[in-house]
Amino acid sequence: MSCNCCNPYKAECGNICDGFVIDIIAPVNATYSIVADYLGGQIKIDAITLAGDKPTFDLSQINPFYIYTFAVFLNGIALSFIDIDLVEYQCFELRAKPYGAAFVTTPLIVI
Repeated sequence: MSCNCCNPYKAECGNICDGFVIDIIAPVNATYSIVADYLGGQIKIDAITLAGDKPTFDLSQINPFYIYTFAVFLNGIALSFIDIDLVEYQCFELRAKPYGAAFVTTPLIVI
């Protein structure tokens, strides 16, 4: 996943126990997935999201001392996002840790 991402959104450090929230509003009930390469394989985490909610991913089972680059998928389609400054992101870089604040992005728009 990380090889195909030219401009990751750096979510910096966050507490894996509080999950990862992408600040977008789901237009319909859907399952969002994040996928990352990890030690020669891939990990996938799903977030069942109701219309009007923000996708929130449970990170409690990931390695808290690893830097992940997650691509986001909806129905098998890779999503890209833009921020308020019109910067485009194809993935998210997360530096997990077992303490601190939750991972929450700035408000984003799916493109």
